[in-house]
Amino acid sequence: MVGLLDTGLDLYSANQLRKMGSEFESLRRKDELNTKITLEAISGIAELQVATMHGISELSKQLEVLSKISWSIANYFERKEAKEDFLGDLKMVLIKFEDELESIDKLSERYPEYATLQIECLQSLVIENEVKIEHFKTLPPKDIKWAKEILERIEITHASLMEKLLVGDN
Repeated sequence: MVGLLDTGLDLYSANQLRKMGSEFESLRRKDELNTKITLEAISGIAELQVATMHGISELSKQLEVLSKISWSIANYFERKEAKEDFLGDLKMVLIKFEDELESIDKLSERYPEYATLQIECLQSLVIENEVKIEHFKTLPPKDIKWAKEILERIEITHASLMEKLLVGDN
């Protein structure tokens, strides 16, 4: 009788171990799936960061070249063609600023912290290269206003994102 009871308990234990093994396998599969999803999300953010940082890097290089030329273009350029070419470069920088601002605006909807980092990078580029509205004074009035709006938009966007982050923390 004891042998029969012992055999029954062994079978019951083996059955319970098999069930536990199945449950552990199920948990392991779920954990693998969650890990895969997390890694895919991280990869997507990394790709987004690489693309955005590349754009800002290109913008930084262009600003570096412009700052080396010197802001006193009246002394440096003797011919009108060279002056117009330089003004064209200034406009291209503004267009790139505008493009980066659009990208940051889109980014801020889902990733406000990362958008704040990006706008702070733009701000530091403006500060490091001493970009001021006075540098655009030789452009037509309409373009001067456009330049002013873009430079102001950088500050406004930063303030807005900081406010969003502060409100989000409360």
